[in-house]
Amino acid sequence: GLKGIDDYRLGGSQKIKFYSALAHRKVFQKVDNNEVSTPFCIFDDEVHEVAGASEESAVTEELAIALSRKGRQAGISTWLSTQEPQKIPSEHDRSEHQFVSMTSHAFIGRGLTWPGYRTVFQAFRFYNSNDTQPLRDLKNGLDDGQFLYCDGEMDSIQDVRICEPLCPLVSHPEG
Repeated sequence: GLKGIDDYRLGGSQKIKFYSALAHRKVFQKVDNNEVSTPFCIFDDEVHEVAGASEESAVTEELAIALSRKGRQAGISTWLSTQEPQKIPSEHDRSEHQFVSMTSHAFIGRGLTWPGYRTVFQAFRFYNSNDTQPLRDLKNGLDDGQFLYCDGEMDSIQDVRICEPLCPLVSHPEG
């Protein structure tokens, strides 16, 4: 969650990546030392900015541990948030890491490009690359505030649910 917070004060993108990687590593150390009780949740916002598929990043290595079986067995749940899922490591970009395929649940809102939607949908067994129109229809039918919920246990597109938020929409103030 450090991306965009006073870049000029923190020394730019590289320091943000360093701090993010360090924060992930400290979580594991604290869990290993029983200083933090589990289950524990890590939330990575704008993950494509700190752990992009096209670059080497210490955050990428730390996230890979959190998303791995080791992380799950330690009781750590990891939430990835991005507006550009096609830019995070996946099997489709030939990355050694496959963050998207390790997804068990996805909340997908409006506004992604089709490559972004496709990247997320490919992580689920209901995806059929030869028949994407039903998924395109679902995403095109979303109203403001609605989102698609996908679960790794879903077998067909008919299982994908359109959900409504419980709170009113808010936006970031300009300026």
